[in-house]
Amino acid sequence: MTTTSDIAAEALADEELRLAVQRQFARHRFTAFIHFCTIAHAHGGYIKMEMWPHLVALAHEWDQGQSQVVLKARQLGISWLLAAYALWTAQYKPAAVVLLLSQGEDEAKELLDKARTIWSFLPPDLQEQMREDNKANLRFQQGGQIIALPATEKAGRSYTATLVIPDEAAFHPYGAANYAAYVATIEAGGQLLMVSTANGQDGLFHDLFWQCWFDGGPYKARFIPWRARPDRDDAWHEEQKRRLQLFPEMMAQEFPSTPQEAFVAATGLVFPMYDETVHIGPDPCVWEQYKVRVAGVDFGGGDPTAVIPLGVTGMWKVHQPDEFYQRGACSIDEIANYLMKWHYRAPFDSIECDGSEPVAITSLQDYGLPAVAADRDRNAGLNAMGALLAERPSRFTMAEHCVNSRREFTTYRRTPSRDPYSRERYLTRSPVGHHGDAMDARRYGYLYIVRMGWSYQVAPSLPAYDRVRW
Repeated sequence: MTTTSDIAAEALADEELRLAVQRQFARHRFTAFIHFCTIAHAHGGYIKMEMWPHLVALAHEWDQGQSQVVLKARQLGISWLLAAYALWTAQYKPAAVVLLLSQGEDEAKELLDKARTIWSFLPPDLQEQMREDNKANLRFQQGGQIIALPATEKAGRSYTATLVIPDEAAFHPYGAANYAAYVATIEAGGQLLMVSTANGQDGLFHDLFWQCWFDGGPYKARFIPWRARPDRDDAWHEEQKRRLQLFPEMMAQEFPSTPQEAFVAATGLVFPMYDETVHIGPDPCVWEQYKVRVAGVDFGGGDPTAVIPLGVTGMWKVHQPDEFYQRGACSIDEIANYLMKWHYRAPFDSIECDGSEPVAITSLQDYGLPAVAADRDRNAGLNAMGALLAERPSRFTMAEHCVNSRREFTTYRRTPSRDPYSRERYLTRSPVGHHGDAMDARRYGYLYIVRMGWSYQVAPSLPAYDRVRW
């Protein structure tokens, strides 16, 4: 006769068998391993790793071997997830070499300590025996190891790594040099997880993130906003804004809602009002139906050549349906062929070109195109575009596939300078030129629209771009 105690013993045996199977599976799948991870909570002692949706999603992607550039808000549990993945890789992939690159020696030690903490709380049958344990290295009996390095100029140069984790990469003083050192490892089949909060509008992390975000670059770009944590809501966000009301740029950088907001924080974008949720949209009509059709041309020479077609609808809205953006040498024939594709469909009213290239303009005219030297008044052009972008509801939209134009909006910033007398730093009227080839072409075309009175039924007063304190 089966007793209650027999049933309980059988249930316990089944549970132990189930857990044993799960632990064995955890050696082969990181998504299973994280269920056995314990982390240190600043206010709650040691707790099981949170299974927040964004962490589970990242774990699944990393499990598949995906290399990523991850822009994140603060305090989302991602550093602990990185430490767990480093530990899992070093323990269960034979002879694996995991490099943890952090801003400084203390930060490198802290990330390695997280991996050590997770290891200490694992079930015994998930703990690989350690052969070496010090402040810069965890080495396991089967040969895998985790090496923690401060991001010095030569960090990562002498290693062939299975996994490279540059943590808070935007703050690494030698980020580009480090990347050049370990990128060969990635090309040979290794995995890169470059993770950081934002730190302004320049540097390796910034440029690589936008390349991957817009162009589908060499890695997958991921953005994790402040609200990814289930315990954060609008009330929480408002409370953080109240606490940081004297430092709004820090609020945007630490707890962004969009990638654009994160990177705007530390510098002055020329067009901070640009918003992809507002300014990216489908064509409002076909090319033949626009009231006005114009193109701007920025002859690039050795720099990118940009051609931007613009159409004005009968409702006085401006749309950019496409872009021509070519790096390196670009012939007049290539530019003309692109323009003729549109001109044959419905003729341009004008093609506004950079006037510093009169021979190129004449060559376009030889194709029968209405090419002329553009109004190159930069301040007038910036003011006009700024007023257009600031309007709500939006009167400017751009096709989603115009990835180079979109990237320029997120990188087109004012040049920093310093007052020669007070030594006060400020952002000048002049933007950083090398981020603005499509910007210049668009500005040429839009100034024509404004000059001809087609942009507004009643011309507005355009705001001046004064010095912006930095």
